[in-house]
Amino acid sequence: MPAVYGSGDRQHRFLPYLQQMFDQQPILLGEKQARWRFSHGYVENVAAAIALAVTNDRATGRVYNVGESRTPTLLERIQTLGRLVDWHGEMVILPKDQLPSRLQMNLQWQYYLAIDITR
Repeated sequence: MPAVYGSGDRQHRFLPYLQQMFDQQPILLGEKQARWRFSHGYVENVAAAIALAVTNDRATGRVYNVGESRTPTLLERIQTLGRLVDWHGEMVILPKDQLPSRLQMNLQWQYYLAIDITR
């Protein structure tokens, strides 16, 4: 299952980036973080896919991956978000050790969480 975003998203996945955009702050990302891929799905699309799977007899006993047809990098995702809110600020990609300590996350960015939705 992808990360689900949209109405009711209690994790507010994109809020930190939006806040920086509205505050006209540059967005800083580590190099590996900028290239990271993580499948997402809009809540209404995911709900429709689940409803279709449980109401269609042909889906019985089958596994379906729900998500985007192409999983963008985190950098591409933030750039798209910026275009949607007409943000023209700066994205800064830095080596991890040059990021401010508050942005240094001990995550393994080389492992993508992208799913294949083809059948």
